[in-house]
Amino acid sequence: LAPERGGVVALIANPDGSNAKRVWSSTLQGWNISLPSTTTAFVSQHAAAGIEGSAYRINTTDGNTTLVFRGPGLGITPNSSGNTMVVSTAQVGSLQTSISTGMYATTSPLTIKTLAEKCVWSPADADKVYCAVPGTIPQTYPDSWYRGEAHTADVWWSVDARTGSAKQLFNPSELNVTLDVMNPFMNAAGTHIAFLDARTLTQWVLRISDYEKDN
Repeated sequence: LAPERGGVVALIANPDGSNAKRVWSSTLQGWNISLPSTTTAFVSQHAAAGIEGSAYRINTTDGNTTLVFRGPGLGITPNSSGNTMVVSTAQVGSLQTSISTGMYATTSPLTIKTLAEKCVWSPADADKVYCAVPGTIPQTYPDSWYRGEAHTADVWWSVDARTGSAKQLFNPSELNVTLDVMNPFMNAAGTHIAFLDARTLTQWVLRISDYEKDN
């Protein structure tokens, strides 16, 4: 996303920046973008507790845009197919996290509560998603988190999107570390998750095999 007349424009391009193509634009600022495939992109407004947000699916071939979700404090993270996604909604003092399947026809609440952007789908298994879950959710979440005024102590969980079941994967407190996860990214093999700690902006890498074998 790049500034355009006070708003934003979404571009897709080759890794070296060549063949840039404009696929979407808005006069409003404050959007998140996900690109699960070369033909599909999703954009959603930055979440604010209790404030209605929107998420759109964009066909990057023809630019066709479809509204897929509306909700208070909305956040989404789609899987590689774009047909299943983590959805989070926030009211002041409360947070709900769900899995939406079947092109968003069904939404199933999870037992864990976290922001969708703290979740990352496994490229090796379209039904497996890993989420960093706050131990305690601040009253003004996620607004104060975006402003850097509040931080969380997150625990990594593994979620099966088919059943909605969630298992704790790794608690950083076991290593006497507190981590507030942001910008998680998983390698193509589905073996490692790289992410930033929002407190220190240091980069961390979690090797899944070190913990998933015990779950």
